[in-house]
Amino acid sequence: MRFTVLGKYGPYPPEDGATSGYLLECADLKILLDCGSGTAARLQRLTALEELDAVVISHLHQDHISDLGVLNYAMQMLTKKGLRQGKLPVYLPGAPADVLAMIEGFDHMRVGVYANRLDFTGLSLTFHPVRHPVPCYAMLLHGEGRTLFYSGDTAYFEGLMELVQGANCALMDACFLGEHPEGPHLSAHQAAMVARQAGIEQLYLTHMPPYADEAAYRREAGEVFPGAQVVREMESYTV
Repeated sequence: MRFTVLGKYGPYPPEDGATSGYLLECADLKILLDCGSGTAARLQRLTALEELDAVVISHLHQDHISDLGVLNYAMQMLTKKGLRQGKLPVYLPGAPADVLAMIEGFDHMRVGVYANRLDFTGLSLTFHPVRHPVPCYAMLLHGEGRTLFYSGDTAYFEGLMELVQGANCALMDACFLGEHPEGPHLSAHQAAMVARQAGIEQLYLTHMPPYADEAAYRREAGEVFPGAQVVREMESYTV
């Protein structure tokens, strides 16, 4: 199992950057985790769009879904050219209702609201609610004998460590610096504390603000979880 970072920024990208999106490859599957701005273009550096098996969305904020519309156009054109058959499966939370209704109107996507679990051949995903202004779900992805935890967007809450426990690696929101940030995201320090307490092998930090001093994020996390990495766009990581 591996993931490639298409975009790591939020809530908006810097010049030449992209917001949240990750291509997960496991057991011959290609699954897009979140679909923020710029991810549809970058995805094509890695795979033909007609080879995408599904999209799974953590929550319905624009920095995680804004390229769904153009991806729908791509599916329309690929279908007309005979390069793809059937609608692209897209799995997401059921709220906010107005955003969900917009996405349900995309006519070349088969939109489904997930509950607790999704199963593909060789890959399973379990979903766990986290703390964010709109319904947001962390994901545990199990495949090829390995487990990846993806936090989506979340502030710290009691019980987060227990969700991470048992994963091999974690890809975690780390938008802020400091031990006790105010806002709907984790800090690098908090992400590292959770990862250390959970006993995982590797921590990957993501969801950087576009103006972030990434060296400061590495230092803050590394003081708690040595070896913690800030992910790099268009780089692949083995779970």
